[in-house]
Formats: sequence, C-alpha cells, structure tokens
Amino acid sequence: MNILMVTMSMQIGGAETHVLELSRALMKMGHRVTVASKDGVYVEALREAGISHVDLPLHTKNPLAVLRSYRGLKELIRREKFDIVHAHARIPAFICGLLRRKLGFRLVTTVHFAFRVTPLWRKWSCWGEKTLAVSEDLREYVCENYDVASDNVSLIMNGIDTEKFSEHTDTSAIKAELNLSDDARRILCVSRMGKDMSLPAILLCRIAPRLWKALGRTEILLVGDGNDMDTVRAEAEAANREIGAECVKIMGARTDIPQIMPLADVFVGISRSALEAMACSKPVILAGNFGYGGIMTTDMLEEEIRVNFCRCGTEMPTEEPLFQDLCTLFRLTPAERHVIGEVNRGIVKEYYSTEKMAESCLAVYDKLLPYTPYKHGEVVISGYYGYRNMGDDSLLSVIIEQLRAEKPDVTITALTGNPKSMELRFGVKCVHRYNPFAVVRALRHAKLLISGGGSLLQDGTSTKSLCYYTAVMALARRLKTKVMIYGNGIGPLYREKNRRLAARAVERADAVTLRDPVSLKTLTEMGIDPEKPVVTADPAFLMSEADPARMARLYERAGITDATRFFLVSLRSDHNLDESSDGRLGEEFLNRMSAICRAIKEKYGLLPVLVPMQKAYDLEICRAVARDSGGVTVEGITAKELSGLVVGSEFVLGMRLHIIVYAAACGIPPVAISYDPKIAAMMEHLGEGHLVSVFDAEEATVLPMVDDIIANRPAYRAHLARRAVELRHAAKQDVQTAIRLLNRS
Repeated sequence: MNILMVTMSMQIGGAETHVLELSRALMKMGHRVTVASKDGVYVEALREAGISHVDLPLHTKNPLAVLRSYRGLKELIRREKFDIVHAHARIPAFICGLLRRKLGFRLVTTVHFAFRVTPLWRKWSCWGEKTLAVSEDLREYVCENYDVASDNVSLIMNGIDTEKFSEHTDTSAIKAELNLSDDARRILCVSRMGKDMSLPAILLCRIAPRLWKALGRTEILLVGDGNDMDTVRAEAEAANREIGAECVKIMGARTDIPQIMPLADVFVGISRSALEAMACSKPVILAGNFGYGGIMTTDMLEEEIRVNFCRCGTEMPTEEPLFQDLCTLFRLTPAERHVIGEVNRGIVKEYYSTEKMAESCLAVYDKLLPYTPYKHGEVVISGYYGYRNMGDDSLLSVIIEQLRAEKPDVTITALTGNPKSMELRFGVKCVHRYNPFAVVRALRHAKLLISGGGSLLQDGTSTKSLCYYTAVMALARRLKTKVMIYGNGIGPLYREKNRRLAARAVERADAVTLRDPVSLKTLTEMGIDPEKPVVTADPAFLMSEADPARMARLYERAGITDATRFFLVSLRSDHNLDESSDGRLGEEFLNRMSAICRAIKEKYGLLPVLVPMQKAYDLEICRAVARDSGGVTVEGITAKELSGLVVGSEFVLGMRLHIIVYAAACGIPPVAISYDPKIAAMMEHLGEGHLVSVFDAEEATVLPMVDDIIANRPAYRAHLARRAVELRHAAKQDVQTAIRLLNRS
C-alpha cells in the first residue's frame, strides 16, 4: 500500500516516536510510506529508513499555517494517490477530514493523548473511518467524549524495536561526551519538558540533594525539551549548587536515545520512554503528570497496558514516594536490579514489538480497502436509524457489512435521524431521513432501496411512521429504483386503511423477505400472494463478534469477574414510571421487575445486569430496577458488545426484541416479556416457549421459567445453537437477494 502519515511534527515525543517506528515497520513489510509534518530531529531517521518527508506547519492552529498545510496536503494527496491517509493528532486530523470530503480517500486516525474537551473541539474534531487508540482508557475517552462507536476504535500498542533498544548497545561515546563517572548511581528521565510533562524531572531535581546524601555520588540525566525547560533548568541549577557538584545534567533534545538509555541504573518516566527503558532491561519507576505508579512490577502489567504506561487516574507524584522508591531500588545489588530489568524486557518483547504494532495497524487498513470514490449511493437503506436504538442501529451495521462482503465496492447511502454521527459510526454517506430534497436526490441516483430491517410496516407505534416508510418506497418506484423489503417484521396493523397501505407497498416491492412466519401469515391475511414473500431471519443473526480486549475491559468496568455468575435484563418503558397513560404500566411494573430480579438473585446467586438498549425509553427503568434489586447497569455500549455480554450470561430476561435475537444467536436461553406481538412471533420462530405478557410478568409466572432454564440449560443451549446456524444461513439469503436486484438494475 501507499500510505501517508500526517502528524504535527517530528520533534522528540511519544507520538512522534510512534509514527517513526510504525513507518519503519511498514516499510520493512514492503509498503511505501510518506510522512507529512513540521520538521524535527527525527526527519533524518525517516530519510535513513527510505521514508519521504514533506515539511508542513501542522504543529499549530494558526489560521495561516492551517491554510498552508491544507493546500500542501491537497497537492500531495492528489499527486501521490495514497491508499491510506493516517492522521496522528487533532490538527492534522481536522485538515485531513476537510480534504477527504473534497478528494475522497481512506482516513484512519490515532489518538495518543486525552486532550481537554471543549464544545468547540468536540464540534471540530475529526475521526477517521477507523480510529486507533494506544490504550484502552484512550479508547473510552474517544467513545465517551466524541460519540465515536467503540466498534470503530481498535487498540494499537506502542511498538519498541528491541534490537535497537538493548542493554548491550555501545554507550562509550555518550559517557565520554558527558564525562560520566563509572562509580555513580545513575537515574535517567526522558520526556518532553512541557508544562504538562515536566513534573518528574522537576521532582528529581528537588530530591537530588537527598539522593546524593543517602546514596552517595548520583547522576541524574534529563533528556528532552519543551516550554517548561526554563523551570527545569532552574531547578537543576539550584540542586547542583546545594550539592556542590554536577549531579543533575541537562541533555536537551536528543535523537540518540537508544545509546543513552543503557546508561541508566534506574529510569523514571512514563509511556513510550518507559517501555524503551524496559526494553534495555532497566528497572522503571512510573511517574508522570498523569499520576504516580511507583516501581513497575508484573502485578501492575494489566493495568499499565490499559493506560499505556501513563498512570492515568492515580495519585499525583510527589517528592517522598519517588525518593523512597529510588532508595529501594538502589539498596538492591546490580544483579538484583538486572533481574527486574530482564523481566521488564520480556514484557516488551511479548506485548510491544514493532511487528505487532504494524500488524495491528494493517488489520485496520485492510478493513477499508478497496476504495471507490463516493458519488451517489447504489444502495439506499431506509429504517429507524440514528435514534440511539441499539437494536435498529445494529441492523444497519449488519446490512452494510453483508453488502460489502458480497460487493466490496458498493456505495451506500443511509436515511437516518442523525447523519453526522451515523456517518462516523458506519462509514457510509448518511442524509437526514426528513430532508425531502436529500432523500429525492439519493433515490434518483440509486439502483436499489432497501427498507429494513425491523418492524417498519406497522401502526402500533403510529400511523405516521407507516406513512413515512411506504412513502419512501413509493418515491423510489416513481424514480425507477428497485425496492426490497429486507428481513422485516410485519404488523401489528390495527386500522383497515393502514392494512391496505402496507399491502400495496408489499405488492409493488421487487422483493420481500420476512424475519418470521407470523409476518407471512399477517401478509397472507391481507391478501398478499404467499409465494411472493420469503421467510428468512432477522439480519442481526449475522452480527460479527466484539473485540475480546474491549469485552475484557467492559466486564472489568461492570465489576463482573470470572467468578461472577449473572443474567442479563433488558427492559423498556414508553411511559412515565410513576403513572402510565393506560394505568396498567408504570411504578407497579417497575416493582414487579425489581421483585423478579431480587428473587432470581437470592435463589440462584445470579447478579442482575441491566442493559438499556435505547436510552430515551430504557435508561430510567433499568437504573431503578438495578438499584432496587442489587444489580448493575451497563450503559453506552454497542450491539456487538451487548452480544459479548450475552455470551457470558446464564440466561436473558428481555423485553427488547433484539436482545432475544442476540441471545438466540449466542445459544443463550431467553425469557421473553412480550409488550408487542413481534416478541411472541420471534419466540415462536425460535421454537422457545419461555414467554410471558408484560401485564402478567411477576414472580409467580417468571420464576418457574427460570427454574426450567437453570435445570435444563444444556438442552436449551444445544437447541438454540442448532437454530442459530439455520437462521444465520437463512439471513444470508437476504443479502444475496439484494445483490441480485442490484446487478439486474
């Protein structure tokens, strides 16, 4: 591939070193790499590796510099026709996002730091079709602050070249240059010396006189530069004056870190520099402006991987713990310190190789290829998308995935309620479903309209929604665009006028697939030829798996350990919890659900885990039941992540249709609480009998069903596993039908 890396500068820093090592690794694998940034000390290293560098003022948000960078990147991308453009900071990502709209290219972004979030930055920040994060906490930062779906954010570890960073590297030239003593105890800190990064260096200067007194001759080497360098230099001079010798040595910005790192007996710092020290078999004290971790041990590894060795969210470093930890390490013999260092090097080799970093990056790149410039969508997808309904939005995700699997270069437009957010999440062109001009324009150029999935042809919600979906289908036919009703559920249809409207839409569609036999029966009763619709399955049966690393973190955040046995609960409430519109649901229903969950918890020792699948309707009732039953809520997750939770549960207690689908797809028995005929229809299609009306759901009716599932869980799981295979095969027919219609257009 031909790849463009765009970053702020190539001066010394963790993100800059990451770009350098990633570019080198990709070059070794046979790819062509160009780096665009402000000039810096690492530019020469890029050129030595055969990597082209383009100097642009990407390091500042000065409007004139941004304009110059925009023009420079525009010319470069047009000329070189890159397969991937990979932006590594907010300013480069912003400029690349503007250019992508004009030039059309595949854009990947990487987040290296958790910057302060402001309304303006939230509005102007650009994220690629796929985003990489160098730690799990940064992935959460992006998802929580910028509305990026976690399914689109992958982890990429910092890659360390363990051949270049080794304790066996020749350091004689550096020792001579700095006039270092052979008998001194040596501490090294490598960091950008900015106001947000310089605290460890300042603390080392302040405790230097105590270290000199406690340990004897000590040398503290400070490597780096930045806007707080004057403060660091003043602290160093004060320490040296008090000691009466040059204990603290200011080395400034250096590119020969592989030759400097082996000089240390102990390293103090965080992030990439800490990993480089570990690769050189050095004991490490994790201390930075983000927190203090102390002496790195294997017990800390899982947490350090999560926070990218940055100690986010812990206590801030102070003089005393740093002094005590340094004394602890220097009381050890050199051989004992070397044992610690060798363990550290083993961690780097296992988890942080440059090869693994490049492979992780390429896996993300490959998901975006090949690229076809978007003009107009060949396929327009219409449904209840963009309203933060996990079930419906998962259908859009699956339909897009399946279409691209069959026809990688297909162009897609989705009609949604939140175009900007949905474009970010799903990587397709989105227009507002209620913008008539945009809808007409999309359908005029399309070859196929897909209406689905979900229950779109129904008037249980309102007649307005039925009129909307049938009007979109009628408009498509008028514009000579083929129409497919894709994996739909039909009904309920209470009004005769609405039944005729739905029947006319079905009769005029070019293809109709249904998710359950009850929908076919409904259409047959409406006078539709039973030979026309085909019963397949809900598209959600084809949903891909969630990232295992993401699931591990999600379990951790929910307080679910390997020893925790739990059941999942999905509830909804269309009405106020205190009083419903019809007097039957509300506070009384909440109390019944809480009692059921408490009873299951007390009888079987299972933790109730409540998942709101649509915040507007589900969040309040799920939180209330979790609070009353001693359970927990898991919020802000995607459908893939919910499926990952389903896999670990004993069973599912659900009102939402798609949690029942996810349970069946994962072979987990569901107990369904029916508030809509579609719930009963799905349970019948699955061959499952654990169904109770929302008005009859109470301990006396639900507990016997749970008892049956617990007693016969292996048999139920085996049945659902077989049924899931059949339904996945059936759901595949939907996309094949869509591709046939598309190819005939």
